[in-house]
Amino acid sequence: MRAYQGTHHVDDLSGHDGDWAASRAPGETLTALVKLAGRSFVPMMQANAAALASGQKLFHFPVDNAPLSSFSMPYKLFCWLWLKQMYTDLPAPDRDARGPPLEDAGFLPVLNFGPGEEERVLVFGMM
Repeated sequence: MRAYQGTHHVDDLSGHDGDWAASRAPGETLTALVKLAGRSFVPMMQANAAALASGQKLFHFPVDNAPLSSFSMPYKLFCWLWLKQMYTDLPAPDRDARGPPLEDAGFLPVLNFGPGEEERVLVFGMM
């Protein structure tokens, strides 16, 4: 299956509860993907936020000890803040159920809003 078609199929799974039920422990593949995001996505988003805060156009971040660089982009910061807002908005039982894999991947310490971040969250899709 091509990736583009695959994302459309996944987008159309609203209301599907089956194997994705919250009561089920995450599988090996999902756990590996969350850990990959923790090693790559988290450092990139943190470095982008820091670069924007200090007015830098370029930022550097490590992924598995490999030095990477990217241009700072405000949209990435909005996405990072939206992710934090979505996590904050989860009911406590849902946050608790997702805690262990997120903690193992290094997400939990960074999913909380930093000083002044919550006030900068835009209404999702209103850019």
